[in-house]
Amino acid sequence: MGYFESTKIPVICQVIHFIKNGTIKDKTIEEFAYNLDEITYNQFCYFNEEKVDYFGELGSFYPNMVKNPERFIIPQPNLKETLLALKTCKKKIFLTSNSHFSYTAWLMEVTLGPDWMDLFDLVLCNCKKPLFQRTENPFFRFDPNMPNLKGRLVDNPEEMKLSGEKVFLEGNARLLTKYL
Repeated sequence: MGYFESTKIPVICQVIHFIKNGTIKDKTIEEFAYNLDEITYNQFCYFNEEKVDYFGELGSFYPNMVKNPERFIIPQPNLKETLLALKTCKKKIFLTSNSHFSYTAWLMEVTLGPDWMDLFDLVLCNCKKPLFQRTENPFFRFDPNMPNLKGRLVDNPEEMKLSGEKVFLEGNARLLTKYL
């Protein structure tokens, strides 16, 4: 279970209690579990192994956020300056996100401006943290022409460096450390 999924636990426990004591009569526990997954997917899940949808049209949360980012994103006035200072000191700057590239790119553009990619040496999306720290999942090249944006498998940090590319999907901390 992922970090964000853990918030469902109190709701699930409460509903199971209501079903068992008869307060909720028209649903079985299995029907509720299916409905919860479907609601969650329809509201928040804009990607899976097969494809990546445009997040800005999904559910009610993302469209509102795209329309009014200032209501959802806290300004970070010193972040760009800090990242530039670190780059000047020859530090490797990387971004890891559990989100897919489309959402990450939008969020970074809103936060840091259209040149946000210049601030990072490496951008890792769909990292599946905390599994990122514990597994040996390979990286995949970012391929905007694939429905799931997942290109060729990369399991060698030297290949990542030689490619000249900045954006990769999934991966693991061990390979990242070797890359750095």
